[in-house]
Amino acid sequence: MTETIVTPQAVQFIENDQPSLQSGAYTITVSQTLSHSEIGGSDTRFSSTRTFHVEGDQFSLNPQTVYSVFPAASSRGSYTNVLPSIILKRSTLPWERRAALPAWEKCKASEETSENSHNSGAPWLALLLFHEGEVAQPEVVTVGKLSPPPQPSPTQNKEDPVSLLQIPTELLKKLLPSAADLKLLSHVRKGTHEDGSKIELSVVIGNRLPKPGINTVHLVSLEYFFGLKVESETPKKQEEQKQKVDKDNGTFTGIVSLHSWDFVCEVTNAQDHFRNLLTSLDVGTLKLACKDDKDGTVNLYLNKGYVPLKHHLRNFQTTVSWYHSPLLPGKNQQPFSFQFPVRAADQLLVYDREIGLFDSSYAAAWQLGRLLALQDKSLSINLFNWKRQYLQRKIVNRDTLHSADGNKPSGQPTEIDKNSIQLLFQSQRTNTTSGDMPQSILAWFKNLILLDSIPFNYLVPEPGLLPLESLRFFQVDTTWLACVIDGAFGIGDVLTQEADYRECKQKVLSYNIQNLETVTGFLLRSQAIEHYPSLEIKGMDHQKKVLECLRLERLSNNVMICLFSGVVTSITINQKPEALHFGFKADAQHRFVTLREPTTGDFLANATYRKYELEDSHWLDTSLGVLNMVQLSQGMQQAVNSKNPFTGLELAVELLEGTCIVQFALENC
Repeated sequence: MTETIVTPQAVQFIENDQPSLQSGAYTITVSQTLSHSEIGGSDTRFSSTRTFHVEGDQFSLNPQTVYSVFPAASSRGSYTNVLPSIILKRSTLPWERRAALPAWEKCKASEETSENSHNSGAPWLALLLFHEGEVAQPEVVTVGKLSPPPQPSPTQNKEDPVSLLQIPTELLKKLLPSAADLKLLSHVRKGTHEDGSKIELSVVIGNRLPKPGINTVHLVSLEYFFGLKVESETPKKQEEQKQKVDKDNGTFTGIVSLHSWDFVCEVTNAQDHFRNLLTSLDVGTLKLACKDDKDGTVNLYLNKGYVPLKHHLRNFQTTVSWYHSPLLPGKNQQPFSFQFPVRAADQLLVYDREIGLFDSSYAAAWQLGRLLALQDKSLSINLFNWKRQYLQRKIVNRDTLHSADGNKPSGQPTEIDKNSIQLLFQSQRTNTTSGDMPQSILAWFKNLILLDSIPFNYLVPEPGLLPLESLRFFQVDTTWLACVIDGAFGIGDVLTQEADYRECKQKVLSYNIQNLETVTGFLLRSQAIEHYPSLEIKGMDHQKKVLECLRLERLSNNVMICLFSGVVTSITINQKPEALHFGFKADAQHRFVTLREPTTGDFLANATYRKYELEDSHWLDTSLGVLNMVQLSQGMQQAVNSKNPFTGLELAVELLEGTCIVQFALENC
């Protein structure tokens, strides 16, 4: 069962984060005049001048600086009412340089000075959106071939590559934000990381709406505008540029592209793409179903999470056996009891005489553990050395290892002690060690029990278990985990007695917990993971208590796994505050904004004035979908009856798309 809840998320907006010093060259002159009245000497003046440079990103941007983009790169969705945006990890980045005036704006100025050659105070970064076919791919040139040449910098190499975007000048005039618009299109957002630490991000918003088809967004530098005639490597390329100008019968302006991505805008009736993606999920548990099962024998196994797989026997024959992953569709009602240590995987094969098939699940788990451990050479060596050292110490101190009542270790194998699994879950949270065991060994087994090392085809052995656009809940089978752990721990065995083996293994797993912890979770396969990379997920039990998340990880572009400590009965999925985007709502006639109180972010109490529709005056070019952000912000300021002019902070609050929380509740869990 799914339920959608729309609630505001706690996030703080700030108008800007001006750096103490912008990028550029600075000169400091210090002078001092000395005089002494008694000796009647003339004044002596001392001075010293020093020049230093503040350098930041200029012609390229480290990809790691980008926190996220919206719409997501290479995604498809209903984005016709969404303004593209990019979130940067450095909060001061948009204000570290100044935007320059383009040539056609300079011509309007009465005189050219260093003051009016720049858009005073305007950020140097802007987002330009291009519809399919409007511009070509950026050309990679070197800094030394830019024309006119940029201001020299001591850290800038003339051979550094630059991604230069050649834009028809007439088109650029219609798309380029004004200085006033640029100030409204950037702001700072404060939030919180997963670990609780504070985070400050800068946000740049575009001023143009997408159209159906392929749309490309460029984060561009407005510090310099270059002419078309950039020196090309070959005469052929120079001729191609000349032909391009002749064909378009106009001129081009070059702008440095720092980052770019594309997405596909589709025309749908979806009011909320995020909500629709999640509410349309196929929700269930991790199991298959057979419609043609007349006597119910097949479904008896399928309902427990089993799938039939080809099984290659040791005698080179092939048969079909049942297999289930560690992810069960529910609690294991009839767990098998095995005696450890196991010396071969065949000891864990379970034969069903009624249907004549093997259950190979635990044998496969044990064999997988052994293969994973052997594959990791570092673990193999460290585990072998530690076992040998432990046995040597045990032989030397044999008497001190006996219990106080004189009991000695028994050589008889015992049933599986599942408390070891409990310890691994607890130790991964507390990061404690067991005895003198190396941290590398403990870390390896922690990852194993969190399924981090398990190949995906062992988790989902049949594609039908996790179809497209599906959510599958599961409970972790601790018997399966015990088998894979025993297989891994058994490599390089130097322990001759089973009691020594168990005691040594207990040092790794610290068998001292009475109650075995239940671990549940889900697998999600959906476009939502790719379209919305920053998801926030919470799991609750039947008492609505928030469960501890042991693992939350994207396994691929559209698959995610999540493990909780305890029995999860409901989960909520929403976008993190840092990943919120901006745009408009739409009905049959108009695009509109649902107005908020600028200071609190709450929607206006009076529903009559809450809906603010876009008018002709809000567009710079209706056919191109370019907005006049100044007119829009002034109109919304009057609509909310604010006395203070809107800045980028207030505009972001008004255009912010509300957070949608989708809740999935499990019944009969």
